[in-house]
Amino acid sequence: MSKIRILLVDDHVLVRMGILTVTRLQPDMEVVAEVEDGEEAMDAFHKFKPDVVILDLRMPKIDGLELVGKIRNESRDAKILILSNYASGSDVSRAIQAGADGYVQKGMPLEQFLTAVRTVYAGERFVPPEIAVRLTSMVQSRLSEREIEVLRLVAKGLRNKEIADSLRITEATVKTHVASILNKLRASDRTAAVTLAVKGKLLHLD
Repeated sequence: MSKIRILLVDDHVLVRMGILTVTRLQPDMEVVAEVEDGEEAMDAFHKFKPDVVILDLRMPKIDGLELVGKIRNESRDAKILILSNYASGSDVSRAIQAGADGYVQKGMPLEQFLTAVRTVYAGERFVPPEIAVRLTSMVQSRLSEREIEVLRLVAKGLRNKEIADSLRITEATVKTHVASILNKLRASDRTAAVTLAVKGKLLHLD
């Protein structure tokens, strides 16, 4: 059986030791390298080419979000799982936009952590329900009802003119709503905004 090769990045040695202990008991996982900061992480990423990178959100030298971006710029196929003490809607939102494939909180049940690793390795997203709820709350609190309507149509692939016709508003108004959505969610583009809404369970794609 081939194993999931993991690069572990966390500045707390006890966290790294705990994950090392857990993964050694799994027949399908192995930690190929463990480092304590972002600079070491990039060196290890180049050297070991791991299947999954597990990293903390807040670290010295290069923080987790910047590290996600650096890894993603070098490999679109890299699987990245955030493991953090912090799990506010904005934290999760920024991590997903940066390119993370999953987000779990330190102190979660062991089985949830193992499921998260296997899920992102398989190419799927993982955000546990209790964190997804916070993301939903953030999205809902920032967007108006009309903006949510527009976002739902954006998620269906409609262009601005088609959205305008569907909602019986002008195309200029649609553009204003889309710009507002991107600004409020701090999303880089329409796809990123839809991704946040889907991960937060606000939208469901058929």
